[in-house]
Amino acid sequence: MNIWNAHSKTQIADLIREHPGQIYDALIRDRDADFFYHLSSLRHALLSWYPFSGGRALEIGSGFGAMTGLYLDAFDAVDAVETDAEAAGSLALRFGDRHLRILPDLPAAEDTYDAVFLIDAPVLYKEENETDAAFRDRLGRLLEILKKTLAANGTLFLGFRNRSGIRYACGGLDPYVRVPFETDRLPLQQEMDRLLHGLFPSVRYYMPLPDLLFPQAVYTEEDLPGESIRDRVFAVDPYGSPLVGDENLAYDRLIREKTLPLYANFCLYAVSAEAPGKENRPVRAILSPDRGAVSYATVFYA
Repeated sequence: MNIWNAHSKTQIADLIREHPGQIYDALIRDRDADFFYHLSSLRHALLSWYPFSGGRALEIGSGFGAMTGLYLDAFDAVDAVETDAEAAGSLALRFGDRHLRILPDLPAAEDTYDAVFLIDAPVLYKEENETDAAFRDRLGRLLEILKKTLAANGTLFLGFRNRSGIRYACGGLDPYVRVPFETDRLPLQQEMDRLLHGLFPSVRYYMPLPDLLFPQAVYTEEDLPGESIRDRVFAVDPYGSPLVGDENLAYDRLIREKTLPLYANFCLYAVSAEAPGKENRPVRAILSPDRGAVSYATVFYA
């Protein structure tokens, strides 16, 4: 939680306290990007298209619960790990009457889960003055622990902002990149890909475009777009960045050069400890999160 503006953090907690368990879209319409990140129902589009099958889920770094509600809808029981006391208290106010257990640290070793979610959690990014080697070692140890928590056929979902993301090449900013082009805190897609392949027999890579905040399409390496996606995907900049390039136009070049996997702004992985078989998993999803309660997803499996 330490990346967020302290003033916004207090205001978000106050809003949840005043309206516990509410849908917040109408209340945050004129608020800044921090409110959208933590409270908008549109955030669910990042994973609402995935065919979850119930069971137990573990969420690492829940924050104020932007994605927690989706997991509660999809699973029979959810454990949420949140070390920030204010955010943990807000989680209880939002979802305390549901099948949610809030933990201050990783669960006991004997706990196993059908799904583990490590999505944009602070632990995925370098700490101040942390070397690349120290970061890789720290993340590798965490992934080893989470691998042991997976039940048979369980899946770990890991999502992170990509250091080589095309938005950052255009000068984009966000809570982890405060100065244009200074992206050292972020992991690199190629490095994370190698780490995951070294730890898990089954690794599947998804690219939510344009980002984790407002995904409008999800592609895989098995089903990359063959032409312009500007009729489907429109990138916006919620942080008012001093952009020097047009991200929307840049997608045409990435598609033409077949380099989109390297330069996706947000990388989403679904990995498991079981060797890949003939499981039927999505290869593409076309989303309409802007439609709110009547939103839909067209999901392709082949």
